[in-house]
Amino acid sequence: MIESHIYKKGLPKAFYKAFKNKTDIKANIMFMFALICDTRIKWKFKDKRASEELDGHIINKLLFNDGRCLVFENGGHYFNTQIAERGRIDAVGRLVKAKPITLDGNTYPERIIRNIVEQDENGNIKIEKPNAVIIKNNIYDFATLDLLMPFIDTLTYIWQSLQIDLSNNRVKRVIVATDPNQANVIKKEINKLIDGIDSVAVITDKNATDGLKTIEKAVSNADIKDLREVYDWLFNMLLSFIGIDTISQIDKQSGMTPEEINANNSFTKLMLNSHTDFLQEACNDLNKLYNIGASIELVGIEKETKEKIIDETIQNNI
Repeated sequence: MIESHIYKKGLPKAFYKAFKNKTDIKANIMFMFALICDTRIKWKFKDKRASEELDGHIINKLLFNDGRCLVFENGGHYFNTQIAERGRIDAVGRLVKAKPITLDGNTYPERIIRNIVEQDENGNIKIEKPNAVIIKNNIYDFATLDLLMPFIDTLTYIWQSLQIDLSNNRVKRVIVATDPNQANVIKKEINKLIDGIDSVAVITDKNATDGLKTIEKAVSNADIKDLREVYDWLFNMLLSFIGIDTISQIDKQSGMTPEEINANNSFTKLMLNSHTDFLQEACNDLNKLYNIGASIELVGIEKETKEKIIDETIQNNI
């Protein structure tokens, strides 16, 4: 879970305080994509009680962090919880039993996910019917965060590199003085001239023999352009991975025909379908078991808007 990554860094356990204090770039990137994924999928339930008790945001959070979520009814109330496997699978390796664990640590009796068919010594067939539904993130129950983590690590590295470059670019001159008092006076006077913006670094070198001198700033821009290009590509790759077409992706497809642009979007559609197909299947199972009118809605750029942008891009190129 995102919280565990923050705790491993030795940061304060106050989850939102860690982000508010901007203590960890990686944690902020993970949180950003968690928000995007949560906003992307909207859960709806026509049944009033289910709508009140099944929180779509918590479902999205569990899918992002754990890769799956268990929904069941108990005593007339609905729950969506984490899952503890019980080691029971069917002939094709699918989970048939699971133990619900709520986020506050409470547990409930085992729930049946799929039909369990058993035969006794007398040849009598006994069938245990499902009384819960697993919402799967994908075919492998992989958490979205785990899928994105290798890319997030690289994105964090590039982000830090760009920040270092920006800090270095802020320093326009580096002046060396032999006397600390002299350095403070020079820095104070320079800050007055530039309205307090600290863009000139004045350092002290007691071993200097030639008094005041100006040295070259410690920065190299040789690789920054490449880093920025990789950053843009990687960020858009991550968005494509969670099924989102971005305007920047469309803008970069200059000179391409509509057929080529649509073919380029195939990856985004496949990744989105690999996720939403399982969510839709879960909705069907929930409606079949509880008849609560479960459905999902995708939030993003409308098809008409996207087609208009593509058309305008092509016309401008022509």
